[in-house]
Amino acid sequence: MSSVSERRTGRPTTAESIALRQAILDETLRALRNAGSERLSIDRVAAQIDVTKRTIYRHFKSKAGLIDAVVTREIDRLTVAVSGPEESPDRPVNGALAELQLWSRLIFDHMNRAEERAFRRYLQFEAQSDPEIRDHLDRWYLKLFDHGCRLVGAAQNEGSIGPGKPPRLTSLLFDLVFGSEARWLFKNPSVALGGDDADTYFRLRWLAFLSLTGHHAWGEFVREMAPDAPRERTAG
Repeated sequence: MSSVSERRTGRPTTAESIALRQAILDETLRALRNAGSERLSIDRVAAQIDVTKRTIYRHFKSKAGLIDAVVTREIDRLTVAVSGPEESPDRPVNGALAELQLWSRLIFDHMNRAEERAFRRYLQFEAQSDPEIRDHLDRWYLKLFDHGCRLVGAAQNEGSIGPGKPPRLTSLLFDLVFGSEARWLFKNPSVALGGDDADTYFRLRWLAFLSLTGHHAWGEFVREMAPDAPRERTAG
């Protein structure tokens, strides 16, 4: 059971109110992942964090408002999580291509965490009938795509990727790397169909992207696709 910090009498402080709101959102998110919106019980959420249902409705006017607040917060978190190394003071200085690879792997790892996959599937299901969730998702995917286009363009400017429209090349990268959603086994979420682990899955698709976008030898990708064959060490 989640629990809110010990209460005192009187009006809650701003910090206590913020902490309670976050606890409500955290427990609602957990419930949505497990049961979806149709079976979401406000009574159960209240019981799990040891507050009354009335307390929840003081913070969120309705069940729909609570769900929307959870979705908004999680979309914001996703945006920060996948904004990538561009805003990070610790980002590598190995060039735009290295930054694009790091960003792609960051998103790949984030989007393939079991809890993130579960919540994304919930959002995609709810978006079919909820225009607000559709808008949230669309804005997030567009922001993600625009960021990818900027990184691809930077890699082109340094000569690491061949010419082509950045949106088309970014779409190709997304299809290769982020198409993993349909490949992970439910009973063993660390292994994809075909038996590849996450590292192998990402590496093969990154090499395919480099091979298809020019300036990179197709042979390296072919050797990776046949891991039992002897490999020649290349200089550099």
